[in-house]
Amino acid sequence: MCIRNKETLADNVLATHSIINEAKIGNNTSIGPFAHIRPESCISENSKIGNFVEIKKSFIGEGTKIKGRGLMLGLEFQNEVKELRKKLILEEKIFTGGSSNRNLIRILPPLTIEKKHIDLFFDSLKKIT
Repeated sequence: MCIRNKETLADNVLATHSIINEAKIGNNTSIGPFAHIRPESCISENSKIGNFVEIKKSFIGEGTKIKGRGLMLGLEFQNEVKELRKKLILEEKIFTGGSSNRNLIRILPPLTIEKKHIDLFFDSLKKIT
């Protein structure tokens, strides 16, 4: 089941047990299960939005993979993230989790995570890339 409202879906989109509301979804994209794509979001083609992920007023670039499960979130890039993680730690004082996947940054939330914490992470990531 997928709940959809005023969305624009391209060809070959797989959305499983997810909510898509007033968003644009590109070709060859998979969403969910149990993802929530909120209004004013754009998911570019060949992207993958994983389990329990919420996207809100965001642009997700082509080929991006966003993984989520419970409190553990991850961003998968097209290139290795070793230098990005190093800059986040040394310059922005943000510790991220490693992975056997060299293209993945894991976001390690505290016991209580608020929107301002995620916003700070993304602002810092934008600043160093």
